[in-house]
Order: sequence, then C-alpha cells, then structure tokens
Amino acid sequence: EGRTITILDSEGIVFTRIWCIYELYLTLTDSQEGVTDDSEKGLWAVYTAKKHTYDPDFGAKQERESVGIISGGSTSDENYAFRTTAREEHFPYDVISKALNISVENAEASVNDDRVHILNSIIGKSTADINDPPPKTHDKYTELNEALKSIFAASQASLRGAVKDTDEKWMAMLVALSKGTKKDDMTFNFESEFSELTATRATQLMSHLPLTIKKLDIYDANFGSEFMEALIQQVGKFKNLEFLTLLGIKVGDEKGGQ
Repeated sequence: EGRTITILDSEGIVFTRIWCIYELYLTLTDSQEGVTDDSEKGLWAVYTAKKHTYDPDFGAKQERESVGIISGGSTSDENYAFRTTAREEHFPYDVISKALNISVENAEASVNDDRVHILNSIIGKSTADINDPPPKTHDKYTELNEALKSIFAASQASLRGAVKDTDEKWMAMLVALSKGTKKDDMTFNFESEFSELTATRATQLMSHLPLTIKKLDIYDANFGSEFMEALIQQVGKFKNLEFLTLLGIKVGDEKGGQ
C-alpha cells in the first residue's frame, strides 16, 4: 500500500542517505501513480526517541519513550486536531528542521553504483541506461525534495517550532509547506496552538497553505483585513477543498470592520 515507517536519529542521517530517500520516494511518489484518491496511499510515519509525558487533554496522562509524525494524524488521535497537536508537539524541532535540507541529488551511499542506479531510477531511466552518469540537476529531484520537505512542514509541531525561529527559517518552513501534494486536513487555532503568531506571520501562513488541502478549519483569527484577503486568495486556488470552517474571526472594529 506504499507505506513506510522511518526511525529518525537525532542527527537526521536518514535525510542524507540515498537508500533511505529512495524508499521514501517509492512511498510518496511511485505508489501514487495512476491513483485518483491517494488519501491512504504514500503514508509516511516518522518516529524518533524522546521521553515525554503525553497529555491527550481528556483521559490519563501517559509516559512515552518515542514520538511520531504521521501524515494525516494517527488513528489514536481520533480525528481531533488538538490530540494530534498534543502528541506531535514533543517531536524535537531541531530534528524536524533538518528535513528542510533534503537534497536527493547530494545524498550519499556506501556503494557509489547504488547512488548512480537510484538517481537514474528516480528520473525514469530504463534498465539499459541505469549505469549512465546521472545529471546533477533534474525536475524529478526537485519534485522528490519538495514532497519530503512538505510532509514535515505540514505537521503542526513543525510550524509551531518555526514560530519561535528566525524570519528566514519561518519562511523556509512556509515555502516547504506550500509544496505539499497530500489531500490533508489542516486546523489552526490562533488562541491556543498558534497564539504566538503576529498578524504578519499569520498572513504569511495563509498565503502558503498547500493547494491540495481537503478540509481547513480556522479559529479565533483576529488579524484584520490583510489576513482575510490572503486567506480568500489562497482558498480560491485550492484544488480539492471540501470543507471550510471559520469561527471566531474578526476582521476589524465596529467602524472599520468588513
């Protein structure tokens, strides 16, 4: 079914090894060819070791040894965005941010022939040409790099970590987010999980939402008309949107409101 579980070390070595990236390529790209509804195809679950206390907000707290990011959320989240956030918020941001450096064309292999064969396979070379020197750049490399980066960037843990980072790294995360190709659900609550966002950054976030979103929920966004205009423009570009929820939105005051 094109699904992969990746165990990620603290240094993010997975992102630098050609075989690991190739497995993710098969998961995220190859398995989706010819599929019209890929909501459960190309699923990539990433786990790393991290001792923490998981608090689901209702139910007993749990001591855990690891934390994972799963595209679309875990079944244990029961489709509650706040549960996904509570679970993923423990994923180390310094590990997540390393995903933004993924570059399949520069990935390493213990055996150079493996690297040559994998890169040629990614760009679609035939078996007869599999030993040819691979090009240094290719559109397929870019497609794969962006697909992998977007998986991490779409996680609320990634975005919430980037909120506390520099403007440069915040924008790098948003650019990665905008390249997403999965038909995911996204929820943003600007009075809780994203309460630290400024109006400028909240507007930037709306302008970089992936165009393949299937369901979008936005709560308590009181950032004015520029924020709303950015959201309207982005929603107009969406390709798969089925549900849109706006609750507690304030565009302006009584005199200047729209």
